[in-house]
Amino acid sequence: MSPDERVAHWGDPWDGPWPRNPARPIVRHLHAVPATAYQGLVMRFDSGARDRVTATRRQQTVTNFAYAVLHDETGRVFVGTKYQRGYYFSGNSSGVRRAGTELNLAGLSALPGGKIEEGETIQDAAEREFHEETGEQIRNIDMVRRVHDHRWLVEGGNGRFYGAAYFRVDQDSFNWLVNSIVNVNLPAGRRAQAAIIAGQITAYDQVHPNFPDAPFCNELATGFVLNVRKAADQQTIDAWPDSIAWYRNILRHLDRLLAQ
Repeated sequence: MSPDERVAHWGDPWDGPWPRNPARPIVRHLHAVPATAYQGLVMRFDSGARDRVTATRRQQTVTNFAYAVLHDETGRVFVGTKYQRGYYFSGNSSGVRRAGTELNLAGLSALPGGKIEEGETIQDAAEREFHEETGEQIRNIDMVRRVHDHRWLVEGGNGRFYGAAYFRVDQDSFNWLVNSIVNVNLPAGRRAQAAIIAGQITAYDQVHPNFPDAPFCNELATGFVLNVRKAADQQTIDAWPDSIAWYRNILRHLDRLLAQ
């Protein structure tokens, strides 16, 4: 196999029954392919084999995404709910938006995550996005017991993929982190948001001197806990709309990880 060709395999029984619902994108797993190799992949079926697809590089640049899954050994996982509008963003040219900016997938459940920047692995991007959206920095937490990452290709995305990094912590550490995010950091972000709306804060560099616990990006309104091993919470995840179908796949993969 040449350096410019890699193979992706079907492998996730949670991707859905066959034949698939045509309204849902086909998701395929990628194994043993470096994240950097996915820039500009083109997918095509090998003749006569439904379970095999060849990914070939091309020059087009695509945008890939990574998500952070903070969980414990019992199956509990942190999930956020997005604001309808965001009012401050790190790395943004203006920094704050007094009128707010409508967020992508506003008001829906979400895992912390976003675009993979040049040179980042899935884990790097997931750690950075988790820090930006929750105010907690995973890479400095000694309590992380295990890190696993996984990635999926979406048909029709010109090689675009999304991945997840799974950060397992013990139950006490999970409780501490979720409490800090939900009861300290996100409320501080809401207070910063209110100060921006009131015109009391007009630049991004004024946010954290006044609200030091606020997340670095104003995206998550609240946070809550689901347990992927419990039937009721599995039903909640399965009921999420197709517009966030990748979150279903990510959390179903966590269920399989914990069963191993």
